[in-house]
Amino acid sequence: MTQDPVLTTVKDCEVPLTISIEPSVVLVEDQVTLSCQVTDNVPSNTSVLWYKMEKGRDAPLCSSSSLGGVVEQCKDEDEWRIVGHWKGRALLLVIQQVQVADEGTYVCALNGSAVTQEATTRLGVTAIGYKPTVDRDVQEENMCRYTCKSKKWYPKPEVIWMNYGGDAVNVEAETNVTWSERDRFTVQSIITVSCDNLDVVCVVKLVKSKISRSGAMNEIIVPHSSSCMYKGRISGSYVKPKVMWVNPQGEDVSLLAQTSILQETDNIFTIESSIELPCGQPPPSFVTTEGERRPQIAQQSGNGNFIWIICLLVLIILPASLQKQIGNPKEIAVLERQIEDLKKEIVDQRKEIDDIKVDGNTAHPNLSIDADEKSFTYKSQAQKVTQTERSFDSSVCVLGSKGFSSGKHYWEVDVEKSNDWDLGVAGKSAPKKGTISLSPKEQFWALGLSFKSYWARTDPWTPLTVQKKPRKIGVYLDCEERLLTFFNATDMSVMFTFKDCAFSEELYPFFKNSHKESTMRICSVREE
Repeated sequence: MTQDPVLTTVKDCEVPLTISIEPSVVLVEDQVTLSCQVTDNVPSNTSVLWYKMEKGRDAPLCSSSSLGGVVEQCKDEDEWRIVGHWKGRALLLVIQQVQVADEGTYVCALNGSAVTQEATTRLGVTAIGYKPTVDRDVQEENMCRYTCKSKKWYPKPEVIWMNYGGDAVNVEAETNVTWSERDRFTVQSIITVSCDNLDVVCVVKLVKSKISRSGAMNEIIVPHSSSCMYKGRISGSYVKPKVMWVNPQGEDVSLLAQTSILQETDNIFTIESSIELPCGQPPPSFVTTEGERRPQIAQQSGNGNFIWIICLLVLIILPASLQKQIGNPKEIAVLERQIEDLKKEIVDQRKEIDDIKVDGNTAHPNLSIDADEKSFTYKSQAQKVTQTERSFDSSVCVLGSKGFSSGKHYWEVDVEKSNDWDLGVAGKSAPKKGTISLSPKEQFWALGLSFKSYWARTDPWTPLTVQKKPRKIGVYLDCEERLLTFFNATDMSVMFTFKDCAFSEELYPFFKNSHKESTMRICSVREE
C-alpha cells in the first residue's frame, strides 16, 4: 500500500531538492525506497551521491557523475541489499530486507559547477513482534499471576494490561524489557489479580507508530440477545488464502457468512468476513488454513452496537474435530484405526497400564507427595523439601520417575477432586524454572482443565468439547508413531490426539495441579 511520502526541506530553498521515503512505516524484512528528486533547473552534468551518516564517518551508498548517468554502487558485494538506480530525474536508493541497523540519517548530495546542495531524511525501522502469550499460575489466597511474554519488537515497546472492554486494568505490573541482537526487544510483564477476574488482556504496543498486538487466555462470556454479529479481519502474506468460520463443534458454517478478499499488492491480502448467529452460545472461530498471522474477531449485537474486540489465541485455531477436514485422508484413516485398536486393547486388557510413580525431586515445593508416590496434593504452605535443578519452582508440577524413549505406554490419572489441572508428557529438557508455557514448542504435550473448560495445550490452545465430565483421564503414548492420545476413561472416548509430535528426547509423564488443597492420583495397575 502506498504511503504519503516523508519530505525533508533543503538547506537552500533556491534549489528544489526533495527526499521522500516509501512506505513511511518501514518494517523489518520489508523493502523501502528513498527517492532523491532533482528538478529541471539543475544542470545535467551535476553529480548526485547517496550516503548514510554514521559515527566518525559517512558511508557512501551509491553515486552518479551526472543526472541519469551510470550509477556506481559504493557498497561491497556483500551489501547486495542496497542498490541505487535512476527513475527520471530521481536517484532511487532501494534497501531490501530491511534490518534494524539500516535505521539512521540518509543524505542526498548534489555537486556541480552551478550548484552544491544536500538534503537529509531520517529512516526509522519498525519490527512488529510475536503475538503475546499469556500464562496463568495460581498463588495463595485465590490470587492468580498472569505472565505476558513477547519478543522481536523494535523500537522499545510498552506493555499495557487491559480488559476486553478496552479499559486499563487497575493493578501495578512488573514489566521487564530487554534487548538482544537476535530477539530484538523482548518483553515480560507480570500482574497478580484475583483468580475470579478472567477479564485480562495483555497489549504490547509501539507508541510512535500506534502498532500493537494483544494476547489473552480467557474465554469471554457473551451477553445474551436475539442475534450477534461477528466480524473477522486479517491482513498478511498468503498464497491462495482460505478462511472459514467454525462453530465450537468444529463444523464449517462459512455458508452463512459474507466474505471479501482484497488483494493490495503481490500475495498481500486483506480478508474481511462477517457472520450472524444466535447469541447465548460460545462464539465461532474465524480461521485461516494458510499463513501464520492470526485474525481478530469483533462481536456486535444485531443492532450493530459495538460490544467486544476479541484477540484470543484459544479462539483462533482449528478445533480438534476440524483436523479431519484438513489432514491427509490416508493418515487420518490410519490414525482412527490405531485409536480404535488401542481403545479395544485398553478396555479388554487393563493389565497393560503402566505402573507410573512421580519423582519427588522434581515436585514444586507446595506439592505434598504421598508415600506410595502416586498421589500428590497442592498444599497452601510450602513443604520442607530441598530444591534442585530438576524441581519446578513456579508452576505446581511434578514429573514421573521413569522416562520413555521407545514403545507404547498407557496410564490413568484420577482428576475428580481438582478443578484446575494438566496432564501429558514433558521432554527431559523441558523448562522447570520460572513461568513455563505449556506448548509443544517448550517440549510439553498436555491436556488440561482450566476456566471450567477443557483445552489441548497446542499453540495457541485448542478448546475441546467434552460430552461427559471425566473422573479419570487416560494417557496413551506411542513413541515410534509419535502419537499422544488422551481418553476420557469413563467411556473411553478420545478427547484429543497430538500427532506427528517432535519427540527428540526422553519423555516423562507430566502432572500439574493448580487447585489448592486438592489431590490428584495416578491409578494403580488393576484399580477400578
